[in-house]
Amino acid sequence: MTEETNDVVEQEKESAPNELDMLKERANIMGITFHPNIGVDKLKAKILEKTEPKVKSAITQDTLDEEIKTIAAAGVAYDGLIGSPESPAQRAARKRHEALRLVRVRVSDMNPINSNLKGALFSVGNSKLGMIKKFVPFNAENGWHVPNIILREMQSKKYMAHYEVRIGGKRVKRHKLIPQYAIEIMPPLTAKELDELKQRQIIAGN
Repeated sequence: MTEETNDVVEQEKESAPNELDMLKERANIMGITFHPNIGVDKLKAKILEKTEPKVKSAITQDTLDEEIKTIAAAGVAYDGLIGSPESPAQRAARKRHEALRLVRVRVSDMNPINSNLKGALFSVGNSKLGMIKKFVPFNAENGWHVPNIILREMQSKKYMAHYEVRIGGKRVKRHKLIPQYAIEIMPPLTAKELDELKQRQIIAGN
């Protein structure tokens, strides 16, 4: 081994975190004061003594030694790792996925003037998603899967309901906005239910 190689090895030994350094780092985090020349065993005892009673039983000499080895091997600070922030592309993908996520619902139109309608066509969109269109039948026995963005649109819809009240023996007309759709959010179909639905659709198609 050359003299240059020996120098590199010595530098690596000096820069590698040792057990005492790890203990001092943890003691500083915990607010423990200690003499600069303190030994490994005494510093371990201080750390164990400082540990709260409810946690002390879980932190033993062996677990402390193991933790020190883990920290040293990882080469990271004791205060842990911080996750990387969400990128703009990831955020956009997450929002798109949430908007298009299918939800199984059963919908009824509460507006009396629409009592003869079998369903309604909904169109919702924005500059990032484009236009999302979906026909939703009313009172579907097995429910109907709609994109989450369509569900939110239906939940926001209201209609003007007219009614009468008696005031001083007279009928007085009143009106108020109420939700247009009664929406029952149903659990997703099971694999068996999906198979049965496919069979019914095949039969209906024939």
